[in-house]
Amino acid sequence: SGLLSGDWELLYASEDTTRSSPSFWAFRKAFPDKANQIFSITDAIPYPIKKIGSAIQTIELDKSANTGKLVSRVEVSTLGGYAKSTMTTRCTIMGVEGLDCVRVRVETTKPEKWTILQVLGSLGESVIENAPPFPSGEALEKVQPGSSEVVIKSTFCDQNLRISRDVLGGSDVYIWKRKGFFGDIEI
Repeated sequence: SGLLSGDWELLYASEDTTRSSPSFWAFRKAFPDKANQIFSITDAIPYPIKKIGSAIQTIELDKSANTGKLVSRVEVSTLGGYAKSTMTTRCTIMGVEGLDCVRVRVETTKPEKWTILQVLGSLGESVIENAPPFPSGEALEKVQPGSSEVVIKSTFCDQNLRISRDVLGGSDVYIWKRKGFFGDIEI
């Protein structure tokens, strides 16, 4: 319908907000027997030592080619807010599957807006800007071929709301509110 493209803010997740990022779905696929144990360690870090802020997804889908880009951003704060960053995962939309699914390939992950380095002034800003992203998709492929690709199933999507699931993620659900149609807001 063309409604998938846009900027989306997470309203609800049936699990930790960070899991709304396709990078976690790919990690689960690469380490099916260990992922939940690893996630439970970070989930157990109490507030205010760890605080998760907003999660935003920007989706740019070229309907004529059924390809595009997905960028997932999750705000993370540690040490009582002293160290903040936005964990950004960039994905390629490989194609549309059926009426309600898109296949995405996780490409890279990088902390952005890293406040702990900003205290260094222009040097810190230069490090933040020029540090290469981690090739998370490539790393996952070395562990388990095919694990960097996940399928997002959107069971509902209109002008204002999207309900999505990881096809392999069981019953977990993510409810997103549209912040704007693609290109309406600066990210």
